[in-house]
Amino acid sequence: VYKAWGPTTRLTDAREKFQRAWQLKNTKPEMYVHWCRMEIREQEWTKATEAAGKGLKLLPNNRVLLYLSGYSRSRLAKEFLSGLHQGKAEKEMREARKALETALKASRESDEKDKSLNPDIYRALVLVCEMASDLNSMQHYFALWKKEYPDDPDVVTEWERVSRRYG
Repeated sequence: VYKAWGPTTRLTDAREKFQRAWQLKNTKPEMYVHWCRMEIREQEWTKATEAAGKGLKLLPNNRVLLYLSGYSRSRLAKEFLSGLHQGKAEKEMREARKALETALKASRESDEKDKSLNPDIYRALVLVCEMASDLNSMQHYFALWKKEYPDDPDVVTEWERVSRRYG
């Protein structure tokens, strides 16, 4: 309710309520997903990472939270790189990749309808590997992504961008 409050949002109030729900050990994944996405919309990468992390403490194998953790950590790493904080950026890239790979591994053990998040996970992995200058892993994840989701329009777009950049 607070994050949708009109005419101005009440993000501070929303954060307090999300924090309180976490303190009360709320185990509904939707709550953490909403919290994390609210922070992502605000481009608050540290807060988004913390929100996903709090959800993962209570729901350690939740694929959506693993993805959101990896995504927000990758954006935080990009922010650190732009601020010339190489060490912090590398740490966030490692953590982002770990979360995304865990989410992808969890999808292999789940049913077919639960795999709809995979293209987003692959895209995030490709971008993290590119940011880390790990071109072999980037090509590996591209190949898996293209093989499993040949009709995904993001595969074509990303492949064209990367091909122009790296030849």
